[in-house]
Amino acid sequence: MKIVFAAKGKDWDAIIDPYFGRAEGFIVLDESTMSLTWESNEENKNGDQGAGIQSGQKVVGYNADVLIIGGHIGPKANDVLKTSTMKIYQVSGETTVKQAYDKFKAGEL
Repeated sequence: MKIVFAAKGKDWDAIIDPYFGRAEGFIVLDESTMSLTWESNEENKNGDQGAGIQSGQKVVGYNADVLIIGGHIGPKANDVLKTSTMKIYQVSGETTVKQAYDKFKAGEL
């Protein structure tokens, strides 16, 4: 299973980003190897417009099964994400990637 986290950082201790479209980046977890890959979202974080759509397209391209976010996804980004079979979960507060993963595995999201 592949899980994508919108994150403010590159590792297990990174905080889940509350802004999907303008997230700092995305951490892609491949559960088969438990490896993390960092994908920068700099171009959308600092872009003038279309950040949600472009971030959504980027995430759909990862062919992930799950997306974990820290906040609201705008309607246009949501439309893009609906083109995949990915399930979307939301965490609140200052949650790390590791905490979010543990909650997901425990069925708490």
